[in-house]
Amino acid sequence: MERIEVLKLKLVKEGYQPSESEYFIKSALGTAKVSEMSVEQLDIAIEALEKQILIAQKCKQLFKG
Repeated sequence: MERIEVLKLKLVKEGYQPSESEYFIKSALGTAKVSEMSVEQLDIAIEALEKQILIAQKCKQLFKG
């Protein structure tokens, strides 16, 4: 669960609103309640957030380029 919180903070640093990270988790799993997730669901949520961070970083690079 700590990893999810770290990733959510990274998303905010990349320019997303805090509620958007919850939306990404809910989109991936159907729920945004981390406390109710199984280990497998936590892994899926982490992967989804990591992918979204990479997308945000790539988008920012495009505008810097």
